Amino acid sequence: MHKLKTFLLSLLLATVTLLIIGCSGGEADYTLDEVKASQNKIIFLSSSYVTTEKNDITILELKVRSDSNVTFTIVGGDEKDLFAIDQTNNILTYAGTIDKNTAFTDPYYINKIVVRAENLGGTVVSQVISIQVVDNINAISPTIVPGYITTPVIVHDDLTTFTTIEVNNPRAPKTSIIYSLSGRDSNLFTISVDGELSLISTVPYDPSNHIFEVEVTATDSFYATLKDSTGVITVTVVETAADLKPAIISSHFDYPENSTAPIQIEVHSNIPDTLRYSLSGTDAYYFKVDSVTGALTFDVYYVLPNYEYPEDSNGDNTYELDVIAIDGNGKSDQKTITITVINVSDAPADIMFDRTKDISLSVKDKSALSFFNEKYDESILANPSPTNGDLTFSIVSITNADSKVSFSLSQYGVLNIDVGNTSPSTINVNIKVEEIRGEVSYQTLNVNITE
Repeated sequence: MHKLKTFLLSLLLATVTLLIIGCSGGEADYTLDEVKASQNKIIFLSSSYVTTEKNDITILELKVRSDSNVTFTIVGGDEKDLFAIDQTNNILTYAGTIDKNTAFTDPYYINKIVVRAENLGGTVVSQVISIQVVDNINAISPTIVPGYITTPVIVHDDLTTFTTIEVNNPRAPKTSIIYSLSGRDSNLFTISVDGELSLISTVPYDPSNHIFEVEVTATDSFYATLKDSTGVITVTVVETAADLKPAIISSHFDYPENSTAPIQIEVHSNIPDTLRYSLSGTDAYYFKVDSVTGALTFDVYYVLPNYEYPEDSNGDNTYELDVIAIDGNGKSDQKTITITVINVSDAPADIMFDRTKDISLSVKDKSALSFFNEKYDESILANPSPTNGDLTFSIVSITNADSKVSFSLSQYGVLNIDVGNTSPSTINVNIKVEEIRGEVSYQTLNVNITE
């Protein structure tokens, strides 16, 4: 597998090199590293939240932006065994063997899985997808996405749109959402068909009356059955930009284990270019934040996000930390956010042999075949065992074997074969390779006995 990937990558880079050489004149010049980085970039375009019926065939079409072909795999989440991916069209669907009436009994429970996308260049990106499975989708109301509505601050002479209401519409694109406003100060606001909320006109600053509330209702009309949900937004009008304080919008993230991808903290600010970020709180010790961009990452010097071995203060795989954002005017906001590590299958990706899988032995021969005792797993390679004992080996089954042929396998992966006085045949030996934390991989070895 690795040789094939290496060959395809080499072919891809050779093609890119030819394209670069062929550009001249007024065309922009790009380095090979820049082109490689562009080729390897993957961005998920498909939704991370979906509502679907039990009898639907298609749950979601997985989409990414990538300059090379991408393979999708379900690699984690407590409900990963309930779902599958059709590799012919990248459609997320149900696993073929499950009993849906048993697996999906609570329509308000959200099933979470982790989907990994990998391209020919070896770049890997994971996304947590939340799936709500219901009996009748027509009975489900749209949902104003929890935690999205914040308390934005508005300058009195700023008439531009200041926030967009995000809605999960279970019947999209069959039906669209209709927005309406109500509440104490609804006469001051307007909302577009896309959910963009704005002030109607200038609101003069009045220190005795500068905080306003508006209720936003999202309604889905389907077969004359109205479904809706409502959220309240508080808007503060200030006199000058210097009086504005930043507002941290982010509150919670689901994060695949073993990942090193950054988490972007979202902050509302009228002067975002001046923001500076820092951390404090219970589990802040395990994180680093880019003080300029607000990109948050696990500090792998202290901890790798590992579902099997949580390092957070109470051991429940949800890390809590306080994010502080301060702008150039000295105004700041502080908010506690949580990061939940989601389980991802990190079984050995490839078991490497120091010989081919097909072994030819002559009658009455004896042989000792060693497995290459290593797996491609970042968390293991970062913390290697002093005895190189990260993997253990065992024989699961032997088929087509003559009773005169014997096999034994050491804990370090040395397979001893005693052919004895037997007839020519092909014997299949199924080897189990288990990592110390319980992840398992299997490899079948074909032993060809000849005269």
